[in-house]
Amino acid sequence: MRTLRAQVLLGLLKYWPKVHSPKEVMFLSELEEILEVIDAAEFQKIVVPLFKQLAACVSSPHFQARHTTR
Repeated sequence: MRTLRAQVLLGLLKYWPKVHSPKEVMFLSELEEILEVIDAAEFQKIVVPLFKQLAACVSSPHFQARHTTR
């Protein structure tokens, strides 16, 4: 059973903007908020899709999105 936080995070990953840099930055901000409150068990459930999306984001040609992560 997935928790609401895990469901929201997977929803964010499902609808991640592909070409609109400001929206991608907004999604990164929301992702950060969720990751601050998610526990280890929930994190393990979403780690693979999360890091696939982060890898795509980091390799994005959009400068703004690439450099907003910590």
